[in-house]
Amino acid sequence: VLDRLRHSISNGPWPMNISLTASIGFSRYSPQSGDSIKELIDRADAALYQVKNNGKDGVKGNKK
Repeated sequence: VLDRLRHSISNGPWPMNISLTASIGFSRYSPQSGDSIKELIDRADAALYQVKNNGKDGVKGNKK
C-alpha cells in the first residue's frame, strides 16, 4: 500500500511538470510488545532516514 502511494506521488500528474518523490518510513505496533509510542515513532523515524540515506523516493519498514 505504501509503495503504491509513493509511486502515485512520483507519477503525478502535477501542474507545471514539477517532479515529486516520497520517502516513507514505518514501523509495526503490537499492543503485546509493551513498546511505548515514542519507541514506535523512533523506529519509523529511523526507517525514514534509512530511505533518505539510500537515495530517497522509497519505503522502508523497521521491526523491533
